Amino acid sequence: NDNKLKGDFDNAWLEFILKNVKDKKIEFMIMGCSPARNGWVIPWFFEPIKDLIHPIGWLNSYQYHLPILEYQPDFSIAPLVPNYFNYSKSDIRYIETCAFGSVFMGTTFTNGMPSPYDGAVVTLPDTCTVQDIERRVDDLCHPDLYNNIIKCQYEYMEEAGRWMESEKNVNLLTK
Repeated sequence: NDNKLKGDFDNAWLEFILKNVKDKKIEFMIMGCSPARNGWVIPWFFEPIKDLIHPIGWLNSYQYHLPILEYQPDFSIAPLVPNYFNYSKSDIRYIETCAFGSVFMGTTFTNGMPSPYDGAVVTLPDTCTVQDIERRVDDLCHPDLYNNIIKCQYEYMEEAGRWMESEKNVNLLTK
């Protein structure tokens, strides 16, 4: 299995998740899992913590937000590895997180290429270590900082007109 590709978890985020889930410091939820005979199909590299993960099956666009709102996660992570596919991604994960009121943590690239999360309030470079992630999470758990980030993310949604029902988008639709 070590020779298989890990996709966007081929970095410190995987070690951070495995370590902190095992140590019961974080709860981890994965969306888009498929049912299997004995549980759920999850990425092979999460096998060591498979019984500690909260899997969510595939959902249509009308139901997608419901489990997120039910779980009310404190953080949403979006690890990325540098590649051309990721350089051209949208910031949809950031927008979703801002909308459901969690602190977003996304990857930026150290090679000068654009990341969809360059404008996010909280980012970590693609070269970050497990210790970098742990320090950032510990810092973000301070209520004043945490709440300020939530406020900044919400203000971004308002000011940038990122809500689908914003005046900007309604005017564009009716134009």
